[in-house]
Amino acid sequence: MVATIEHMAYGFRKTGQTPGRILTQRSCEEPDTIRALLRVGAEIVSDYSPKFFSVLLKDQYANMHSELLGKLARMDYSEQDITQTILSTKPYQTEDDALAFGVYTSNLVHILTDRNEKKGKGTLIYVCNSTHDSLFHSLKKADTVVLENCEGKFLMGCAGENGQINFIIGKNLKGDYIFHHLGSGGSVGIALGRGIHGDNYSDGAGSNSGRVGVLIGKNIYGNAAFRGIGSGSGRHTAGGRIGVVLGESIIGNNSFDSSAQESGYARIMFGKNIRGDNSFLGSYFNLGTSLLVVGENISGDRQFDMEWFLSKISTLALKNVYGLEDRYAGQYTDQHTHENYFIRTELQQFINDEPVPENTPETYQKILSHFGVDELLMLADSMQDKSGLELVDIANAIYKSYESTCQKRNWKIFDKEEKRRKYVRKKRIEGGEPDEQSTV
Repeated sequence: MVATIEHMAYGFRKTGQTPGRILTQRSCEEPDTIRALLRVGAEIVSDYSPKFFSVLLKDQYANMHSELLGKLARMDYSEQDITQTILSTKPYQTEDDALAFGVYTSNLVHILTDRNEKKGKGTLIYVCNSTHDSLFHSLKKADTVVLENCEGKFLMGCAGENGQINFIIGKNLKGDYIFHHLGSGGSVGIALGRGIHGDNYSDGAGSNSGRVGVLIGKNIYGNAAFRGIGSGSGRHTAGGRIGVVLGESIIGNNSFDSSAQESGYARIMFGKNIRGDNSFLGSYFNLGTSLLVVGENISGDRQFDMEWFLSKISTLALKNVYGLEDRYAGQYTDQHTHENYFIRTELQQFINDEPVPENTPETYQKILSHFGVDELLMLADSMQDKSGLELVDIANAIYKSYESTCQKRNWKIFDKEEKRRKYVRKKRIEGGEPDEQSTV
């Protein structure tokens, strides 16, 4: 079930207060619940912190989950209680302690989501002004999680890994590895971030046979944003599958590089207003591919592996991209706007079955419209000046827009590319080499 703002609206209407004031009121009225969650959290950190780097994290998550099911069996708690527990806990100073507490918060969300699901309710978690590292690390199950004005490394790191999360939203976040490896080996419906300060935003999202429907980042200040998305990690772990990636207003090097490797598939990748070197380098190695890649207003050295891209993707549309090899740079320059274009497409049928004129502004706009990118960009632009909770509704609209485009273009969520990915992985595990075209 996808949660919306309405899942929290009852408490707001009842008191006429803001989320923050409701949290304060609950902490005064029901201190026993908060005190109990704080006590359990301290016990969990003390017990699990020494173990995290000697045992696989996924095993520790499962062990903690099983233990907390027993400890919390008779305790009723709410979304607001989770938030107040986080804000009432002093940030841990060691990496092990912070990770243990982060996985504890994830299990609180996971257990509450299961409880609410049985009641037919959604679960919306909203946290503002936290300074915890590894908050909600390795979260396996959630409807909607919103972080606003938070600081810390690995925020939502590995969330959805071998699990399932509908919406993840972040606004004004500071720290490295935010949204690191989202949906790796699992599934995330949409992840949306705005105002990100730190390196490696969403790196590795949807990797290792994982799936992410829509991945968005705007106003990012840091290197390696979207690096390695949808990629595999070697012979026995195939790349993942991503529907749409939109990255806009990025300052930093190595954005989008090493993406969709090891039979990975990113249906649409769009980068706009990027300032930095090495954008989109090293992608699509070993059977990776995309249906559409768009670059607009990108400056810096060594952008795009053009020979590699032209052999791996169906449609490439570039506008005002600087740092390409000379033979690809500015093949068409509009004499009025001085904008330059480079377009190559295998799709000749989407404009009245007529041959597509390449390297023109008209063709560029038609491509964006055909793939539904123009509407997604318009919705993403509406994120300006919206609060973290208001972004939930925008994320919902973005996901619905993408689903509508899939229906119009007869794109299935799990189409032959998914079969191809499973086939490649199976062949490699068996020790053979996959055929270039087969899916069975």
